[in-house]
Amino acid sequence: MRSLQRTSIALLFGGAAWGATISTAAADDTEQGYQTRLAAQAHGPLYKSLWMWGDSTIRLNARFQPTVFRVSPGLSWRALPTLFLTGAYAWTPQWQQVAGSDDWGDRQFVDEHRLWQQLMWTPRSSAHGWSATIRVREEQRFRPHDDGGVGHRMRIMVRGQVPFARAANVSFVQWTELFIGWNAPGWGQPRGIDQQRIFVGVAWQVVPTLVRLEAGYLLQWLVRSGPDTVNHMVSLSAAFGWSDPPRRRGRRS
Repeated sequence: MRSLQRTSIALLFGGAAWGATISTAAADDTEQGYQTRLAAQAHGPLYKSLWMWGDSTIRLNARFQPTVFRVSPGLSWRALPTLFLTGAYAWTPQWQQVAGSDDWGDRQFVDEHRLWQQLMWTPRSSAHGWSATIRVREEQRFRPHDDGGVGHRMRIMVRGQVPFARAANVSFVQWTELFIGWNAPGWGQPRGIDQQRIFVGVAWQVVPTLVRLEAGYLLQWLVRSGPDTVNHMVSLSAAFGWSDPPRRRGRRS
């Protein structure tokens, strides 16, 4: 386990150094941005194999002004002990800088809605404490005030979590997510690779199986027709879960 701990620490600093290397190498060819990301997620059973899904995210720019907000309720079906099928809706409004303006005070509101379907596999080892998540999501994106059509996009995420020591409640976390657009609607989603996100950080299991907090560095690379955008984010998130469905109160006999 000590070798695993050393490997985790090496990956942590290696991932951060890799992100810094990308930033330096791409400085002349990309636009750099700095943001803060706050997120929360809940996933737990409602009745037998029917689970609820809920997540919300807000991203703030360097001036701590909102750039993206997201709230997404949904339902999951637990097909196997570690396999979930999910369908959900997401409201994802955005505040974009007006084209040609260098003042972030000049922002325009963009109203975006999404439907999405997801397959998620969550293998884990209770003996060694590691866990993983492999998630494939299909999105249908539309903007009511723009007649550019519906954007279809796939998201593939791979996540790993390894404790720093045996039975520890603090773990090394690293995940990456790739976005691939199937079409190019008139409002701007590119066809092909749309963006990639890479996260490196730590997780603290505050309450076993119930509450987990994560903090770290998130690199977001946006592929655009002009210069690409690289956003460097401080990411803070909370995950809530439970293993048993809520019990109904019954009358005592």
